[in-house]
Amino acid sequence: MFLQSTAGKNKSYFYDDIDAEKLYYDYKLTRKIRRRNGVNEHNLELIDLDSIRSYGTDIYTNKPIKGFTIHYSKSGAHLIPTYNKRKG
Repeated sequence: MFLQSTAGKNKSYFYDDIDAEKLYYDYKLTRKIRRRNGVNEHNLELIDLDSIRSYGTDIYTNKPIKGFTIHYSKSGAHLIPTYNKRKG
């Protein structure tokens, strides 16, 4: 997970005023866990934020993020900010 002040070049990030730990605890295990190739080390959860608040910037689209992915692994959980094109 990257915050704006520590993201460096070519990284999506959350704004510095976003409490990523709170996001994690508010949304963990609230969606279906997806597994990659059935391997437990690659579990992830896609979170869509239905909010007008801006949480960060997606490096690929340069647009505000619309959600994030929680990646669960042996070393813990990691939040990855993402931009998802909304339907409708």
